[in-house]
Amino acid sequence: MKRGGLWQRIKRALGLAPPPDPPSTPPDEERSLVPAGPPRRPLGSDAVTLEPPDEPEDVDARGRETH
Repeated sequence: MKRGGLWQRIKRALGLAPPPDPPSTPPDEERSLVPAGPPRRPLGSDAVTLEPPDEPEDVDARGRETH
């Protein structure tokens, strides 16, 4: 949050403060950070499906089977 933003707006409304700087225009010739066009193929798209693991044995903290 800007410090003194409320007072700056009050002064500007009363004509006691200079107007805010205009926003800068975006450059047209600079390259964008995100490439244009369709998204690239995600990594790992040729992954295989793994089988689920076997059910673990139901044991307590001491290693004894629970019923």
